Amino acid sequence: MLLHVHGHSAREAADHLGITPAAVRSTARYARHRLQEALRLDKEGHADDVAH
Repeated sequence: MLLHVHGHSAREAADHLGITPAAVRSTARYARHRLQEALRLDKEGHADDVAH
């Protein structure tokens, strides 16, 4: 959210969250992948199949 919605850099988000910029980028990459998968499954009508 900090990166994409609020426009913060990985460094700014990391400073705010108390983690490394690499961890911010990794978490954002994972979250984007999960969102893309959920949207793809929802489009197919199977969103309940996404693991939490």
